Amino acid sequence: MYNVSKVIRLRKQNPYLTLPEIAKRTDNSPGSVRYILLKHELPTAYVNKKVIDTMMLRADNPCMSLQKIADAVGYSSASATGKILKDSGLSSKSLCATKFKVIKLRKENPSMSTRAIAKQIGCGHARVSQILIEAGLPTEHIIQYKYHCSQCGIHINKNKSGLCKKCRYSSTHKTVTCDYCGNIITRKRSYIEKHLKYKTYKGHFFCDRKCLGNWNKKHSILVTNPEIRHSTLGRTKLSKSQINQLIQDKNNGMNFKDLMLKYKISDGTVYRYLKLFNQGGKDD
Repeated sequence: MYNVSKVIRLRKQNPYLTLPEIAKRTDNSPGSVRYILLKHELPTAYVNKKVIDTMMLRADNPCMSLQKIADAVGYSSASATGKILKDSGLSSKSLCATKFKVIKLRKENPSMSTRAIAKQIGCGHARVSQILIEAGLPTEHIIQYKYHCSQCGIHINKNKSGLCKKCRYSSTHKTVTCDYCGNIITRKRSYIEKHLKYKTYKGHFFCDRKCLGNWNKKHSILVTNPEIRHSTLGRTKLSKSQINQLIQDKNNGMNFKDLMLKYKISDGTVYRYLKLFNQGGKDD
């Protein structure tokens, strides 16, 4: 009578036992053992225990040399160990301790930078990068963000605003229209608030100086008021009483535009008269 259950149990528990060894332990013939294993779809070929031990030693100790593995397993030479490793798809070359530590740290800590790995091992970060490139591992570490943008919720580094770059830009900038060409332009909100206080270009925005110059050609006070332009070209001088009245009007808070319209002179002339009598410069 065949000890079927015992044969099956021995094969599952000891895959490195040969058929004669199983037959001897179960009081069967090797042919009977082979028949039982084939019937229950179990492998008849045994697994060499030395091969398994060699593969496990290489996987657990990549820095271990072939000779040390051969001595530990029981092979006579290191060449036999190398052949087994090549047949099993494992590397027959042993890693140095530095390479093994670098690769292990990168796999265990993907968020660890190359400088941190180099500092822990005791080598240069350039050497760490070289080892990672040779091993086909990424040199850039995964950044672990602890903060989120308060508007869109994406991961960000800690900053005072608590916003990402895109949200911070949109919060500090505003789109306006160029008053000459009509293009949509972006300006800082602080610039817009400051620009609205200017008396000359209050509420007007331009792409660049070219648009500003073209707009001035159509809307300048010298263009809209020809009498000022002609008096400027003729270099009309003010009398002493007019100059005193101009200074008094400036002290009363009249701006340059109103002074130009009242006395029919250019802003440069107003500025020269005020500077001559130490009454300040142009309006802000």
